Amino acid sequence: MHMRVISEFLQLYAKRSTKSTYRSAIIKFLEFIYNKKRKNAKVTDEEMKEFERLAEEYFKSYRDFGKDLIRFASWLSEQEIPPKTASAYVSAVKEWFIWNEIELSQRIIKEIRHKLPKGGVRSEQDDLTKEKLRKILQNCDIRGKALFTFLASTGLRVSETLSLEIDDVRLYNDPPEVIVRGHITKTGEQRIVFLTLETKQILIDWLQVRDKFLQESYERTRNFRKIGKTPIDLSDKRIFPFHQSTAERLWKEALEKSGLLRYDKSTGRKTLTIHSLRKFFRTQLVKAKIPQEVIDALMGHNRQSLAQIYTKFPKEEIIKMWKEKAEPELTIFSSPDAEMLKRKLKEKEEELRRKEKEIEERIKEMEQKLMSELEKRMEERRMEYKQMLRMFAKDSVVLEEKIKKLEAQIQELRNYFVLLVKGTPKRGFPLARSDEDVFEKIKNEMPEFVSEE
Repeated sequence: MHMRVISEFLQLYAKRSTKSTYRSAIIKFLEFIYNKKRKNAKVTDEEMKEFERLAEEYFKSYRDFGKDLIRFASWLSEQEIPPKTASAYVSAVKEWFIWNEIELSQRIIKEIRHKLPKGGVRSEQDDLTKEKLRKILQNCDIRGKALFTFLASTGLRVSETLSLEIDDVRLYNDPPEVIVRGHITKTGEQRIVFLTLETKQILIDWLQVRDKFLQESYERTRNFRKIGKTPIDLSDKRIFPFHQSTAERLWKEALEKSGLLRYDKSTGRKTLTIHSLRKFFRTQLVKAKIPQEVIDALMGHNRQSLAQIYTKFPKEEIIKMWKEKAEPELTIFSSPDAEMLKRKLKEKEEELRRKEKEIEERIKEMEQKLMSELEKRMEERRMEYKQMLRMFAKDSVVLEEKIKKLEAQIQELRNYFVLLVKGTPKRGFPLARSDEDVFEKIKNEMPEFVSEE
């Protein structure tokens, strides 16, 4: 048997927004049952302990749970709670009942539906135009400016955006892309959305000071452990490392400073909410004449995923639509014409860089080819010289032998000449009287020295 506590039930849900809605619903239900009233809108730790105790008490008592939920639905209607909010509260309590092994009959569920407030959202909503959005962003610090520009130009839900990590953004793709992973989306489907160049630059400006902001927030909240609260995590990898309550506060402050904060008289809700940024995105894409299927896929509606859309509209075609139609309409601080010119200049720069790279590669290729040819020629020359040296070495040996032979002959001739001219002649060899006699004798005695060779 589960313990009848709120915190254990909330651990079933991963999304922060779901936890927040379910927690609010259960607390409001217990307030209604036990006629309790909080001091402030935000529940303190002590109050939460009391609600946990009441939750234990509620399920241990013998109550008519179905009747309690019918009465709760009626009370929500009397309090003029907006229909969607009231329905969400009742659904949350029903899920809590089921977790605590309490099943409601179909008759009870049908009666609950009848008691819930009817109609659509009752709050009056103001249209968020570019002019209003510019005013709001001009009254934000870089943190709020980056967040709200990001929401307006991607159409993401605030819960999705606050769950994105830095690695989910591909800033240097063309166009820049954001991977919205399935575990943070409402439908469980992963999708890709694009950033305008304007949003990219504002996001870069924010990321340059993000770590400093995180450190300062950590210093301010380092004593939270002493009072049982969670301090800032310096290892937080999210692009926007803060909670939705902080985003809501930044939005309200920006509305006040820009003179656009207004409340609906019947519901007391703001007429411009953070959700207005998502509506702004859809309105601008409709103006840009983007096909409805593509709009739904980009916004994460549970109709078709972007992967399915690619079968009808290739990614290249969607990117072209984005650059030429959607981006100018979603650009907030400059005119569509200026943005289009900026995009074309960027494309020209990229084309020039591509051509420059191609030329560099061609030069490199030619250099490599030239070096290869040069090395080949040098190798051929080296082999030729080597062959010549071998021939010279062989001729040198032959020549040396001839020289040695010639030297021996010359020495023999010298010896004979001395013997003939100065020495004692051989027997029967008369002494020469003149040069003619000498050459005649050599010719006769040593014909090898006077041969025609």
